[in-house]
Amino acid sequence: GSTRGAFTESNIHKGGYQAIELIRITNLTPLLWVRVDPMALYGGRISVFQPDACLAEMLFHDGDAGAQVDALRALAERPLKIQGSVKVTSVYDVPVSELPVRVLGDCLRGTPALHSSLPHPPAVRAQAALAIAQWQNNKAPKQSMAGQASWVGLQILIQYFRERFYNNRTVMPVKFNRVVVKKNDVVDTSQAVANPEGPTPSLKANEDDGYRYLDDFDEGEERAAVLEEADIVDVEEDEEYRVRSAVITAVASTRAKDGMTPTSALQFLETVLEAADAEMVGNIVTPDEECLMEKKLRANEEKVKEGDDQSVEVEDTVVTSLPYASTMLVADALLALCHVNVHPEFITDPTTGKTVQSSAIHPVAKLMEISRRWLDWELYRERIRGELESESLTGVSGVCYDTIAACSIIALSTLAVLRQSTMDPIPHSSKELE
Repeated sequence: GSTRGAFTESNIHKGGYQAIELIRITNLTPLLWVRVDPMALYGGRISVFQPDACLAEMLFHDGDAGAQVDALRALAERPLKIQGSVKVTSVYDVPVSELPVRVLGDCLRGTPALHSSLPHPPAVRAQAALAIAQWQNNKAPKQSMAGQASWVGLQILIQYFRERFYNNRTVMPVKFNRVVVKKNDVVDTSQAVANPEGPTPSLKANEDDGYRYLDDFDEGEERAAVLEEADIVDVEEDEEYRVRSAVITAVASTRAKDGMTPTSALQFLETVLEAADAEMVGNIVTPDEECLMEKKLRANEEKVKEGDDQSVEVEDTVVTSLPYASTMLVADALLALCHVNVHPEFITDPTTGKTVQSSAIHPVAKLMEISRRWLDWELYRERIRGELESESLTGVSGVCYDTIAACSIIALSTLAVLRQSTMDPIPHSSKELE
């Protein structure tokens, strides 16, 4: 297909140009960026007005996360007219009005920040997703049925999700946490190698020595052997799921000037909730490996209690692998449905010529059906988990799994009110009135 300027139709960089390089051309001053009172020592209110290019420099050069978020929020309210000649409307065929959202998109997609040569942390990139939605709402078309050219910010959000989490019409599960194992007998011999003729160095192991990711080993017997020999089994959390949840919320928050959610956003939410795996467990741990982890942790607990005078029976607890990181994605997607605002189409009655509401299915009907399926499935799982927990008599059930059920109820109630308030009442027949 045809391409436009430095970006393709899929919002992919073309020709090696980054958005910050394009917006930097619009800066006709020697100033990079200005930040007053970065330590927040002054109690008064400070207002600094900077060009778009200066905000982009601050976003990618300043190492302070607070300054980066300030730049994101300011770029969400731009653009301004280019300094100097107002006749300049585009840079390398990219409209000047789109440069701020292109910079926000680069931050979201992990373009390395120049102060550290690393992508921005997930907390900042999550704010970038919400800033893109804010920019899109400020520059939204009058009608939600406008073409894709009017939804640049929305397309950037959807394209990011497709790049990272979507493949072959399936939302790919993500490893939101990774299992790490450690043996305490690992020692650091690097000092002895560096100075072989010197005195014998201390072979005391460092705190981080010996930690290995479980997915570094082959599945099956090798992983089982590693888990049997490990002294410590722990779970390391990955915060990338926060960015993914922020993108889903940002897509659901987009609006046209008439206050309606665009059709592409509704289709995106339907795809995410339909294609999400029922379990949505982002771990790389199999049930057999969880049993081995449970055995290892119980063995460690027994070793701790061996020094006690009284023998204490080890409780038959189930070792979970932090399911909240996975279920929160489904919960956030369900809560994002509360931002949806849409009504049935209006058509012209061919007999009377008047504009009437279409009798087709309401646009949120499918979302309500999906939310109801998630609710039924989660209640069924909770019932099964409760039966299993009753056997061990621990009194603990559900961990954080119940979040999906609660969010499904909230989504269903919100969508039901929306559907009822945006549909014309069904006229009653004369017999029913009598």
